[in-house]
Amino acid sequence: MTEEVWKIRNYNEEKHQLSDCWELWVDEMSESFSSSELNARSIAIFQTVEEFWSVYSSMSSLQVMPKGVDVYLLKSGNSPNNGQKIILSFSEKVKSEWDLIYQQIVLLCVGSTISYYTSLVGISYSVGSSLKISIWYSGSNETMLSDVVRDINLIPNMVEHTTRISIKN
Repeated sequence: MTEEVWKIRNYNEEKHQLSDCWELWVDEMSESFSSSELNARSIAIFQTVEEFWSVYSSMSSLQVMPKGVDVYLLKSGNSPNNGQKIILSFSEKVKSEWDLIYQQIVLLCVGSTISYYTSLVGISYSVGSSLKISIWYSGSNETMLSDVVRDINLIPNMVEHTTRISIKN
């Protein structure tokens, strides 16, 4: 059969733009790390769905991520710094679910479906005895934060897996 019958597309040429360009940062804290220092470096930039999946699929599983490494997925033009953030904590009891939990939150953010997307700076995670995922915003109010928490809680099984939600300025 011919290409016209099957309407075969060249998917290498067809790209699906995201609402924003995103950047992946990694901060491998050293022994002498202090909370006032950031050693983060940008390791990838993407602006299409296809580039996102290429970057995302190259990331290590959260279950094997060494302690002391923070990973940031930020809208381009932002850098890891102190800002308003919602911190979600997940215990080691649900470690087998960490990758899925993170993926669902990433898709909510990168896919621009989270509430107050225009104020979203990005998300980050750090692995220790628990998983902490932070959703960063440039500014917020009580209604905004409760709407974002509502969005997160709509993700299947999120309420059951989350051990704590906190807000930090």
